Amino acid sequence: MASDFKTSFAEAVIRDMYVGKSSRYISYKRLDSLAIAVIDTSSHVMLLDLRGGKAYEIGMDTDAKGARDHAQGQALSKALHDKTDVDGIVYNSRFTGEECVVVF
Repeated sequence: MASDFKTSFAEAVIRDMYVGKSSRYISYKRLDSLAIAVIDTSSHVMLLDLRGGKAYEIGMDTDAKGARDHAQGQALSKALHDKTDVDGIVYNSRFTGEECVVVF
C-alpha cells in the first residue's frame, strides 16, 4: 500500500521494467488485469518503522528494504510475521520516496 496512486503504481506495476529500455509502454491487457483497492482498518496495527535511516540505525541490512531483489525483504517479513507481534512495515518507496505500508 502506498500513500498515493503514483507510488502504488511504481511499487506494484512498474518496478524496474524500464531499466535499460528506450521504449516505455504498458499493454492494455496488462493494465486491464490490475485492480485498485482502498484498505482501511477499524483496529490499530503495529508497524515496524523503516522510513528514512531507521533500517541503518537498528543495524538492519538495508538491502532488505531497498534492493531490487526482494529475497532479503521477504525473509525479513517472514521472520517478523513468524516471530513477533508486528503486523507489518512502514517504509519509503525507493521509486518516489513516499510512504508505503506492508501488512502481513
